Amino acid sequence: RDKDKILDNRYSFPNILELKIAISKNILFPNNPNTERVIGLSGFQNKFGVFIDYEKKEISKDDFSNYFMKPYTKEYTEFTRNKDRVYAPYLSINEHLFMTIARDLGFDAPWSAIIKDGKDYHYIIKRYDRHLESKLDHFDTATLLGLKSGNKYDTTFEKIFSKLAAKLESDDLFKALSFIFYSALISHGDLHSKNISIIRDSNILDSPIKYHLAPLYDISTASIYKGLNTRDLGMKLHGKLHEIRIEHFLEFGQNIGLDQKKLTDEFIRIATYFEKNFLSYIEALPADIKVSNFKITIYHNKTLAE
Repeated sequence: RDKDKILDNRYSFPNILELKIAISKNILFPNNPNTERVIGLSGFQNKFGVFIDYEKKEISKDDFSNYFMKPYTKEYTEFTRNKDRVYAPYLSINEHLFMTIARDLGFDAPWSAIIKDGKDYHYIIKRYDRHLESKLDHFDTATLLGLKSGNKYDTTFEKIFSKLAAKLESDDLFKALSFIFYSALISHGDLHSKNISIIRDSNILDSPIKYHLAPLYDISTASIYKGLNTRDLGMKLHGKLHEIRIEHFLEFGQNIGLDQKKLTDEFIRIATYFEKNFLSYIEALPADIKVSNFKITIYHNKTLAE
């Protein structure tokens, strides 16, 4: 019942904060970050709690706050021809964009924003597992499957949904599969088992235990970055990591008991909205972002960061 207050996501895109960053460079950019090439990026980004003070117009570190900051990684923003290094600039804009589109499609996505610092932007997102003085119990599917963090890609959506089906009602399973479809549509190749969670709807001790699909987070596309463009999803669906088609989703949905007509209509709605509206999000970005400097190359008929 407090979902809207928790998500607090009625912002206009792009949500760019004009605040002083009262956080030391040592915290923003720790020494020896892991910048070797990996399947995905989110687990290797620096992250910590922050407090947003709109009266003082500043943002500061606070591990007990309701917001996280993910600073950009300097090494990701610096072009290199070293094949063992990732070149992935503007990840914050990437994530803010695709999280916002998810929100506008009707998915539960928390408030998010970006804040400029030098030549790139940091990403800020509201926590969905805290409200007032309470912390809501939530579990990612890696935990449900008994997977360690380093093995978060080592499963399939079939295994994940077998766990979700034991905890969620059909409406939430429908939402979860719709989100997987959106993820494949944008080539969210970093989607892994720690990015899909369930959350208890109440922490009152004598209330019935009931879970829902948790709000979404860590949504971005890896396909624009060379070397991270081979996956539509981070885990297999229908035995595939790429070239996953709508019929594969429909067959999967049928196997878990979801209505085929309803799923078809939902997939068409998502794809149609994305096709018709994606450029309007790009056009809404300020001029300094549109003309941001980055290296590109043509690779497999896609324009990718070189």
